[in-house]
Amino acid sequence: MRLIFVLLFFFSFEAWSQDALNCKINEESVDNLANKIAGKDGIKIFQELPRCLKANRELVLKVSLNDPLKFQYADKSLHDDEIFINRILKVHPDILQFISYELRDNKRFMELATYIQRDSLQYASLKLRDSKSFMTKMIEIDSRNYFFASYRLQNDPKIAKIAFSDNGLLLEAAPDKMKANYNLVEIAVKSNSKALQFASPKLQSNQKLQELTEKLTSIGSQEKLKEYIKENYVAVDKHDKNVFTIVNQGKFFAKNMLVDRDYIAKWQFRRKSKFNKAYDKISMMTVENRNLPQSWREDFENHPLLLEKVDNFFKKHYIDDDTIDNMKTTYFWVIKDDLPTVAFNIYGLRSNRDEALGPEFVDISSLTVITQKQDDRWNLTVIEVIFSSDVKLDMAYNNGHKRYILWDLYKRSEFDLSPKVIFKVEDRFEDYFEVYEEQSGGKYEKIATFKF
Repeated sequence: MRLIFVLLFFFSFEAWSQDALNCKINEESVDNLANKIAGKDGIKIFQELPRCLKANRELVLKVSLNDPLKFQYADKSLHDDEIFINRILKVHPDILQFISYELRDNKRFMELATYIQRDSLQYASLKLRDSKSFMTKMIEIDSRNYFFASYRLQNDPKIAKIAFSDNGLLLEAAPDKMKANYNLVEIAVKSNSKALQFASPKLQSNQKLQELTEKLTSIGSQEKLKEYIKENYVAVDKHDKNVFTIVNQGKFFAKNMLVDRDYIAKWQFRRKSKFNKAYDKISMMTVENRNLPQSWREDFENHPLLLEKVDNFFKKHYIDDDTIDNMKTTYFWVIKDDLPTVAFNIYGLRSNRDEALGPEFVDISSLTVITQKQDDRWNLTVIEVIFSSDVKLDMAYNNGHKRYILWDLYKRSEFDLSPKVIFKVEDRFEDYFEVYEEQSGGKYEKIATFKF
């Protein structure tokens, strides 16, 4: 029965059926077959293909980029192919649930996967997520990995301390035993005062812990802040009250803006290639003659410890020196001087290195941070990061993809010692605002989102 289906299927494509049955398939046939698999009966068609076609990298790449769930029906040889899997992982993290157990149990592979897609450890083997040495290392690199540690390790006070010190809100994901541990809850609350709501009922009513939360500043009324932002940063179209633009960047704190540069890129048509025969594919490319040549390092010369911190941050995630060196500072703000606090974005864009992904993909590196210096250490609050990833751009965005632009600072009064940080978010269909506030441990947390 299977043979009959395969024969009927392939002979329906007269121009290339015989070559396909012999697994000699040209590029045009690959495109036609990939389009057929993308259709209504695609899974059945893919399942019934000869093994040689289910192991065809060009075909499986096109199929998986369209629908990563179909990768499970690819030949098992590809489920062990690290290089091939990483090409798809850049676009679809879900691919990891269908790779071989050996790779999901491989420390080196899974660590590197987290640098391509942050939450990759959710697909690691239970054995790996229960490895204390491995998970300690991964939580030190990114505290969010505490989410994916085994239940046994989430109950380990040493591991919980590492996670909560960096992000107190991880207390929400902790087992009840950790939520009832006074020392750990105190660490979490010092990192983020909102963490107290996730503590055990007994500790939520603890007076000392409550006092820790009361020491923080507050924005006051969300409605008043929204009206303030609307009044100062939103211009409504005269002819259509539903259309608005965001205006007045740095209206009140322009003096805090030490660096403000546009990263200039343009949309352009791409030439034909082995993988792209159409001219209607466009990509975004850097306008090199209009972008300043200096690396972000030059803008950070007066902050050598911060420069070293950012450099190490990228290197821990296996970003190469050439990529790091060629990123540019788009903005650098001083938030406050008494306890040095700054916010910045460094950014880089270049052609993707995997032509098979298509011209709409470009290689992007970006880091948006609010950071405070305490003693000799800069504590980073990462607002957004892209680790040299092939990103599919979309003309629906102002700059091809989602961006965070620091717009201004906000103080409740002249006595407010901790300015709030207002970001304009350039999203797919609309721009909006996010407001971040300092927490007790020097980290910053999003406290409001305003759309108009």
